[in-house]
Amino acid sequence: MKAKRILPLLLAALLLLCGCGGGAEQGAAEEAQQTLRAELDNIRDSVHPGTAGSALRAVNAAARLLDWAAGSSLTEEQAAQTVRDWAAVQSDETKAHWPEQVDSVTFMLGLLTEGGEEAEGLLTDAGCADAAYPWSAEAAALARAALG
Repeated sequence: MKAKRILPLLLAALLLLCGCGGGAEQGAAEEAQQTLRAELDNIRDSVHPGTAGSALRAVNAAARLLDWAAGSSLTEEQAAQTVRDWAAVQSDETKAHWPEQVDSVTFMLGLLTEGGEEAEGLLTDAGCADAAYPWSAEAAALARAALG
């Protein structure tokens, strides 16, 4: 008789435990997406090609994006979808300026991921000495995917 009462409780507990792992992964993905949206906002708000200091702000944005990518659990497709969703709700003005901003940050991504003295100098000049430099090829690929 006791076994009949305990068995449903054990099954319910097992189902709850099985669901916890998926919830943690989903929570990590949502957090990574939220952080990526914040980095996109940073690019939108701070990188303005053709203005004084824009190159160093693009270095800063690229370093932040690479740092995000180095610690992210998102796939390249998930990152790209997050960017598409973010872009869909942006103003027409943002959409008009976005390609130039992306080009600027993408150029800096290339310089930073090539490494060497030039990358180190750019990071120092941009105030990013605490960045997780050097970044892996996987982080660079994810950062590029996040920019389209």
